Amino acid sequence: MKKGVSMKYVGCVMIGAVAILCSCRDELRPDLSPAQEGKTNIIVNLTVERSGSKSPASRSPLDPNEDEYTLGFTDAENQINSLTLIMMRIDASGNEVFEASKTIQSPKDTDNDGDYDVEFQLETNDRGVKHFYLGANLRVEHLASFRTQDKVFDAGEEESGHNIVGALMNVKHSPDDELDGNIGEGSNIVMTAPILVENRQDITIPSGSTEETIKIDNPVKLTRTVAKVLLTCVPKSDAEEYVKVIDAKDAKTNPEGDGENTGWIKFADVNYMLNVLNRKTYLNYRIENDNLIDPNYAMGELISLREEGGGYGITNLDEYQREFLYYDTQAMVEMLNKDVQDREGKTPEACTSRIAIKYDETKIGKVNADEDHYTEGLYCTENTVYKDMTFANEADFQSAIRYVTTRVMVGAKYTPKVIWNGGEEPITNETEEDAQKILQEVRDDGNPLEPVTYLAGTFWRDSEGNYYSLAGMKKKLKESSGTDFSRYDGGWGYYYTYIDENAKNGAISKDQTRWGIKRNHYYILKVDKIIAPGSPFPGNETMRIHSELVDWVNKGGSEVEIKVPQQSETAQP
Repeated sequence: MKKGVSMKYVGCVMIGAVAILCSCRDELRPDLSPAQEGKTNIIVNLTVERSGSKSPASRSPLDPNEDEYTLGFTDAENQINSLTLIMMRIDASGNEVFEASKTIQSPKDTDNDGDYDVEFQLETNDRGVKHFYLGANLRVEHLASFRTQDKVFDAGEEESGHNIVGALMNVKHSPDDELDGNIGEGSNIVMTAPILVENRQDITIPSGSTEETIKIDNPVKLTRTVAKVLLTCVPKSDAEEYVKVIDAKDAKTNPEGDGENTGWIKFADVNYMLNVLNRKTYLNYRIENDNLIDPNYAMGELISLREEGGGYGITNLDEYQREFLYYDTQAMVEMLNKDVQDREGKTPEACTSRIAIKYDETKIGKVNADEDHYTEGLYCTENTVYKDMTFANEADFQSAIRYVTTRVMVGAKYTPKVIWNGGEEPITNETEEDAQKILQEVRDDGNPLEPVTYLAGTFWRDSEGNYYSLAGMKKKLKESSGTDFSRYDGGWGYYYTYIDENAKNGAISKDQTRWGIKRNHYYILKVDKIIAPGSPFPGNETMRIHSELVDWVNKGGSEVEIKVPQQSETAQP
């Protein structure tokens, strides 16, 4: 079949019958009969390029000729279980108004060429300019968003990230299965695209009873409404089950990590999650003044400078919570700290918290990973941010941006190598197992009225970068009562970073922050090394990360170095 889209507008009499290519809902394919007086039957034939067969869905449906490649997503993420054509009339003010829609269930690739050739029939009694949209896997609530004035899909005030992304797709998260690559996997993702004629959306339905056919050269390319984020870590040079980590004391003598003072972080003990998830999404891919936008795009509408001082804060909490899902500190600890989870009997949903995986350069890129590419990750709603406020300095900007920008939160369990345990000299351990024998679960009866039991792995760190067990910490206090300590329950430290699209992959304009997450993108974060908890480096750096933007879009192999903008050792958002 010739690829493209054709539309026939038939007034008064429809001649002949049209072959049914796909199963349709009963009400969608009535027997063709003469159109009611004053109405026009519209037959739309179009070709939908199936994601993953020839190319992934395009990042920009408004530029269908972009060069792309087909890696980084699963068959389930490519599923198209239904196709819906939406017709919008253009009113006198130039606004889109919902008019009609038709849905085809279970479309088939009838000629096995990797495309869906489908046919719709709609009816209108309002001739003139129309806009058409194609949607895949739309449910009733998705279609309803096209009927609203702003055409916003709202996932609602759910308290779980699963329910936010789950409103736009299906996500596996069975608590009875192990947390592996098969759990948290997505399918049935909502996808959309505008129907274009010569790169224009305006399609005019002529008056009268003449039959006209409009052909579109390019097949329709659908765009997924969600993004995907993966955290990978570089392993230690001598032990691939451990992440590369560095202690501040080794920064000068061994900046590449694996130094004589540096302890251990296992891959199995590096968890990540996403915080500040957008509840609202434009299903019809909105661009304004060359900026990709979302419904709560402007910073100034949600945050303001605190009158009492202390930087920026949320202006109206109720309004803010209607726009974003924001996990507080306790919720993040419960989702990232496995020791706390075990103690409290809680298991995070696999689609909201995942284990980091080993970085492998052969699993990224159009050339290197033509068959075995990364596909793992957490799904995320689109969240772009417009900097419509003026800030006195970078610190003010950072205090404001954290409330409206999606962040990757990381929890990592660190085991120190050199530990003060109450003796005259610290103990240098050769293995993580030896060190953990010192940091066993311990009960502190210092206050008989409120005894405390500390998780295994818990350590204390002083301002000079020394690590202590409970016994070592108490001895130090007897010797120097003014010593300041930070406690790390279970040995867990917390970090965050943004999705950084700096340089050429960055913001569309200077006013759009480079930390936006755009739909249909796959972001792979490469952690070169993790800084041991409590070991601040110049600039408050806590992780050294490279960001790779690949796969679901027409980019691959792009890499820019980013740094954590602000240290967050206690998981304070």
